[in-house]
Amino acid sequence: MLRLISLRPTAQQDVAVAQKTIASSISTEEAVNFSADYDKILLAKGGPDVLLKRASSVLDASGEVVALSDNLKDSIVAMQSLRASRGQRLAVEAIARQCGIVISEKALRYDDLHSIELPVYDTHADTDARAQNALSLSGPDMMKFSKADWEQVCRFDEIVFSHTTTEQKLGIVNEFQARDECVDMTGDGVNDAPSLKQAVIGIAMGSIAELCPVLISFFFVLPQILSNLQMIFVCVPREAISSLSLVHEQPEADLLKRKPRSVKKDRLADWKLLLHAYLFVGIPLTIISCAMGFWWMSRAGIKFRDMWLTYGAGRVETTNPEYLNEILNQANAVYFFNLVIQQWFNLLGWRTQQWQRE
Repeated sequence: MLRLISLRPTAQQDVAVAQKTIASSISTEEAVNFSADYDKILLAKGGPDVLLKRASSVLDASGEVVALSDNLKDSIVAMQSLRASRGQRLAVEAIARQCGIVISEKALRYDDLHSIELPVYDTHADTDARAQNALSLSGPDMMKFSKADWEQVCRFDEIVFSHTTTEQKLGIVNEFQARDECVDMTGDGVNDAPSLKQAVIGIAMGSIAELCPVLISFFFVLPQILSNLQMIFVCVPREAISSLSLVHEQPEADLLKRKPRSVKKDRLADWKLLLHAYLFVGIPLTIISCAMGFWWMSRAGIKFRDMWLTYGAGRVETTNPEYLNEILNQANAVYFFNLVIQQWFNLLGWRTQQWQRE
């Protein structure tokens, strides 16, 4: 038995309400016959047009589970349409308003594209002097697009796309780039990879650098060189303190004297920057820090060969695991302080570059 239950966003955040909703969403007979080993409960929110097609019962206001009749389904669809008319249809639109992406009072829909006439705007003029036009579109809407529709869409000031596929995300980037727009893309999944590659600025949430320590520890059976708490300290408090050296650095005096950068030819991160960041800074700092950590363990009598590819059967690990954990914690501290001190010297060595005028 698989029960599909739709929860409100607030109910998902409140554990007590969620548990109460689950308990009251199945009948007494189903509750008696429910098996935690074989039966499953799937909790979902959003997408009522998709969920209604797969639902057979509904929880009414009195707390009773009743069959989802055509009348009830029509009333739910009517309520959904009413909220859509009030601009409450898309959760992503509400998020966009909270983030400041959409500031217009009302976001138009796909059906409004052919009924509105947008004036020709001066993109370099101050947009605060006029009202902003917002548009909210979904993936199914984009499947109906024509070239004329794209011309109209790209003239809006604020656009929110939701429920888009990988191909549609790439299409959005291509359409704006075809109009000489500088597009940046943020993504955290495989379905965002084509768009991240196509965009002028691709911002990937997470990278191979974060995965490398885990893979090395897994494949070579080496201890984790930094604890989870130390990783947090490296990424959060230390970064904020260390960045003060860059804050007090002098600004680039000739910045406004340079010619505009070509987004088709020039790159913010060229091969010189990547070579310096990885080959001359990142990799040496990592190797030196690891060497210091393992050197400390070697001084304490735990040789590198006792951990390398031992798969839990090392000499110290099997005879005295408490001692191994104690020395490993000390090695973590050695690695942490060595890495932080090297990064401090690296930051203090950075200086603003002065470019030659052409």
